[in-house]
Amino acid sequence: MANLTVLYTTTNAIRSVIGVDDADIEDEMITGQDMEAQMALALEKFTLTHASDIFDPTKAPSLKLWCMWFGGLRLAESPLAIAQAYGTGKDEFSRFVIDWEALRKLAKEKLAELQEEIVPTVATGFSLMGKATPDYNPIEGS
Repeated sequence: MANLTVLYTTTNAIRSVIGVDDADIEDEMITGQDMEAQMALALEKFTLTHASDIFDPTKAPSLKLWCMWFGGLRLAESPLAIAQAYGTGKDEFSRFVIDWEALRKLAKEKLAELQEEIVPTVATGFSLMGKATPDYNPIEGS
């Protein structure tokens, strides 16, 4: 199966967050939700500069990880039909049980942590560049 690009991450990276592979969730499940548009809209809620930040070597890794975790969270919130047992009629293999609520909580924590790295909440004031005098008359000089 192809490893498709979704904004700043890939479908394989998104699947890896929730511990599944392309046999469980195909690329179409991710791209069919228009995950790229969801990511862009969510990013623009806290940073409008993400398109240029991806070229900033200090912010690019955080943006990529944020997109990966966002995609994983969206998949964890989606109704999924993932087989928990595989069998041939003679032999059967049971896979681990995914704790979806714990996974959602972890993803939300990671998103908040990465959002802080991308856009720190510490406000910085702007410096005053000049002073205006609204009642100044340039003709009379007063």
